[in-house]
Amino acid sequence: QERGGASEEEAQKRSERQRLAEIALVLARLYSDIGLTRRSVAVIDEALALWTFDRSSSHDDKELVGGFTEEEVEAFHETDLHSIIQLKIEESKVLATQASYENGSRDQVKCIIDALAIFQHFSSTVDVSRYRSVKFPIYSVLFLYIKTGRVQQENRKYFMTQVSDDFVTDATLHGDPVHLSRAIAMRAEVCSNFGKLEEAINTVETLRRVYDVKLSNQICKAYGSDRSAQCFSMVALWLMETNDLEGSFKACEYVLTEILPKSDPTNVHNSVCLLYPIIVVFKNMGEEPAARVNKLFQLHVLDPFHEHFKDGGVTPTLSLFKPLTLLLNLCTDEEEFGWRSDISSIVKWAASEDGGAIPEFIDSALENFGLSPTTIVAELCLRLSKLAETPLDIQDKLLVKSKMLALRVKEKLRGKSESVAHRIAYRENERVCEELDLSPTRSTIQELDGVLKRSQAQNVEPDGPQVEGLQLAKAQEKKTHPCTRLLEEIFPPHVAAALREGRKVEPETFDMVTIFFSDIKGFTTLAAEMSPRKVSDMLDRLYTKFDDLSHKHGVNKLETIGDAWMGLTNLFQPCPEDHVKRVALFSIDAIKAANETLVDYDDISKGFVEIRVGFHSGPVLASVVGSRRPKYSVFGDTVNTSSRMESNSLPMRIQCSDRSAGLLRTQAPEIKVESRGVINVKGKGRMETFWVGDG
Repeated sequence: QERGGASEEEAQKRSERQRLAEIALVLARLYSDIGLTRRSVAVIDEALALWTFDRSSSHDDKELVGGFTEEEVEAFHETDLHSIIQLKIEESKVLATQASYENGSRDQVKCIIDALAIFQHFSSTVDVSRYRSVKFPIYSVLFLYIKTGRVQQENRKYFMTQVSDDFVTDATLHGDPVHLSRAIAMRAEVCSNFGKLEEAINTVETLRRVYDVKLSNQICKAYGSDRSAQCFSMVALWLMETNDLEGSFKACEYVLTEILPKSDPTNVHNSVCLLYPIIVVFKNMGEEPAARVNKLFQLHVLDPFHEHFKDGGVTPTLSLFKPLTLLLNLCTDEEEFGWRSDISSIVKWAASEDGGAIPEFIDSALENFGLSPTTIVAELCLRLSKLAETPLDIQDKLLVKSKMLALRVKEKLRGKSESVAHRIAYRENERVCEELDLSPTRSTIQELDGVLKRSQAQNVEPDGPQVEGLQLAKAQEKKTHPCTRLLEEIFPPHVAAALREGRKVEPETFDMVTIFFSDIKGFTTLAAEMSPRKVSDMLDRLYTKFDDLSHKHGVNKLETIGDAWMGLTNLFQPCPEDHVKRVALFSIDAIKAANETLVDYDDISKGFVEIRVGFHSGPVLASVVGSRRPKYSVFGDTVNTSSRMESNSLPMRIQCSDRSAGLLRTQAPEIKVESRGVINVKGKGRMETFWVGDG
């Protein structure tokens, strides 16, 4: 490949790559729209491979730039750059959607950082002024990830301002209103995020002179949704914050009459973003405004989604549709809602653990539009608990869930008052919190205790329901006490109970457990190059993800030592039928989590954390060691062999022993297991080991 003076044959090859890339983008979007995100990613990866040379072993130790060698990037033609950046951005969007439904996936942030690295390396060797617009979608997606916490920076204000200023400068030089309007909208949002309301509102007036709703489809094509139009919805919140209610209503009417009806009905995500701030404004204004916005949500979101996406279709905010629709119905006519024939199934769904669960990424994204989706679920649970048709036991569950969710949002948004949208989201959540405090609840533990004491003082035998309620309440109080929960995180339940009661804990043998170990590639070097605070921050971010995954897969964390994380199964809770499967799935997700964790948020060039993983299955002896700070430990050859599986593994690979491999093939035949061959293992001699999952 040559940059200039390409032969006719090379020009034809370049044209063919462009054509195939365009086909791949169309296919990837189609697959993503119908929920086949893995297939969508596979299509994009296959298309990106068109620009790689024949990778021989001589390339293995070369530095990569966004997945390509420096020689490959330097051989790109300008048109190649455009196709590759488009593919990387599309892959990031697909992975973001996948993460919304799978609680984590391959890293969408890495795709954007790859795209930026490719553009910067390419532009260091050639004038790309004619292709400046290639970089614009990178600005937009990177800004979104910073705003929603996917990419964190210590000086977040400076970083967001820098991105928006660079975008406005480049877009002004480029001159295309499609990109300039997006850049101006970003600047307005930055101003509002940092409390500069007057400047934000004035910037929207500048945007009004540049934006034309006829550009909406082009903006959506370039950026996924029309964030310029969404800025006109956001200004309704900003005006409301300045007590300009008339201006706020006018802004809502402008969107509802001039923008929403002319927008592409198949872009449901864009319609949600346009309507969401208006829902915040209208929802609490009484039944008539609530009924209006309810109909608009049905007309512009639900109906088009069912018409164009059919069953199995996905869109980033899909998890919000049901709870928001139910809440709007309740706000419109609560009395009529109570007569619904499916009220029983609705309240059971809402009270369940997964009912209305919102992915963290979507929750953080929509908080920036003035209302946390988790607050919506909390308010829905609260309103449903008050319906006369809701059974008493379900009422209690709904109230507990509502309080838990509202307090979670309160804690999350506390301290984010600089952003106008977050202030509004916090106030909306506080309204639910206040109503919960005023809501009638069933007898508390203290009230039931009082009943018992009064009965004893009067020498009256308390009736059965009161005693039963007191016993249940006290049992629940003991079970949910913070010290109890903490002990049961560290020790098996029977050991925790013995320690609470001051009893001696005898050593126990377990015939079969599976032990997981991981460590970080190059940790010693990283620890020498980075400050202790940064090392601590990196480990905290990574191991918080591991802790969440351990709950998901039923793997018990035993300890962390430096960069090593140790966990096991079939000891704290018996799971003889799938203990190896649990560790294997946890290991696969741990690799993904590491690949999503930046080594240093302030220096993205350091890349992402890479870990080695290993596990082995066998018998152990478990015991509590020490008395002042008792520690639960396991001993035996199984521990040593598990550790050797990790230390002899490779970065971002999972290695297990022959015994674990055999059990895994029985417990989870769908998980890929392949022999690595026979290797020398320190202290064990020659062993056949196995790779788990895709390398």
